Amino acid sequence: MIFRSIATQLQLWHCAVPSLLLNLLLILFYQNQEKALTENIDIELKSRISGILPFAHQVVASLDHENSAEAGESPTSPQTQLTVTPDAPVAEALDAGLYVRIFSSDNRLLWKSDGAPDLPNPDVQSPHKGTNIYTTGEYREAIQHTPQSYVVALGSSCEALSHQLNTLRWQLFGLGAGLIFMGWTVGYIITLRALRPLKTISQTARSISSGKRGQRINVDETKNELGSLAIVLNESFERQDAAFDQQVQFLADASHELRTPLAIILAKAHLGQHYTDPQSRTEALATCETAAKHMRDLIESLLDLSRLDSGVFELLTTPGDLAEMAQAAIDFIHPLAEEKNIKVRAKLTSAPSDFDQQRIRQVFINILSNAIKYNQPTNGWIEVTGRVEANHYHFSCTNSGKTIPAIDLPHLFDRFYRVDKSRTKSREGSAGLGLAITKSIVEAHGGRISAESANEVTTVTVLLPLPPTDQN
Repeated sequence: MIFRSIATQLQLWHCAVPSLLLNLLLILFYQNQEKALTENIDIELKSRISGILPFAHQVVASLDHENSAEAGESPTSPQTQLTVTPDAPVAEALDAGLYVRIFSSDNRLLWKSDGAPDLPNPDVQSPHKGTNIYTTGEYREAIQHTPQSYVVALGSSCEALSHQLNTLRWQLFGLGAGLIFMGWTVGYIITLRALRPLKTISQTARSISSGKRGQRINVDETKNELGSLAIVLNESFERQDAAFDQQVQFLADASHELRTPLAIILAKAHLGQHYTDPQSRTEALATCETAAKHMRDLIESLLDLSRLDSGVFELLTTPGDLAEMAQAAIDFIHPLAEEKNIKVRAKLTSAPSDFDQQRIRQVFINILSNAIKYNQPTNGWIEVTGRVEANHYHFSCTNSGKTIPAIDLPHLFDRFYRVDKSRTKSREGSAGLGLAITKSIVEAHGGRISAESANEVTTVTVLLPLPPTDQN
């Protein structure tokens, strides 16, 4: 579980990448130092070996002289056979911790200094003439091939170099470990500080999920990139609270709306048991039927809203004309308008489009029904217009009647909201879901609906998108 933590993963990456780079740099530094120290030895060997050549000539000359005196005998131990005294360059080389070996052209050891190691003889027949550097075991040797075919070897022990490099390795290891530990510590502190807002966000979200819906993330503490996330989450929490409150209110309103017809049905059913007059029983049954129909309409409206909210609601779009659909809705409600002596005028422009004809018809009928229901008692009028503008169909329904207060206009399309509270218990009063359903259907078609009211005139406007054409 610990490796699933974001903090741990950030720490591992924060430590692994710099550690890898640091190790590469330290390795390169070590190799560079090793090369530099080795080159220093090589430079010293090359600079001193040329000064040893005169001594080598002297050794070879002495050997030739003694060989002429003892013809046929070859020295078995050059040090015991030759009594050549090292000159100043050789003495300085020996004092510097170097050793000297001299070989004949037939690869015989002619002379070596005290303390010279017993190493294999160099290849005197090597094609590489001049001065060459070799590593033999723990020794570094400069081999000089002379024109006279004898070989001079000047060498140095690598023990001091190995000790120096070993010390350097431990120093670099300590430095690397210290830097990695320091980087880990600094990275740990930085990671904790960087993830602190996430911890705050998580704690706040956990508190909200446990029931403390009033809590919000402190945006002032998250002024970096997480500030935008905090703002979005706070907005989401606000919407959740609003949706929760709306759901609670919705259930309360639905219960209230269902309670009244249920009470009527129960009361009439109870009283009907005691009626002996057939007419009274018939009236009681008729009242129960009316209440049951109201409940049925309410339940159907609630189901429609539920489908619209959940996204399960599917629009059955077919080609049609919005103007013809609006005219059909006007013809449908015209008898109701005549019954209340309301004059209806219409001016509609043709607007072919694809839409759910049944649902759009429901939109127009709901708007016109409200215009009739809340019209003035006498000499009322309704004016319906439909025009095409900017790839939208503008449908407007204007009616005379009581002005809707400005405080009620923003809630006109809310569920169970009624401007005329006195209609709550009226038989003509609806459940207050018609305009809410209308708004949901319009928005499902990608449109908008709005209302304005002033000077005893109310206008409801619907904007429905149309397919782009040259005429639009």
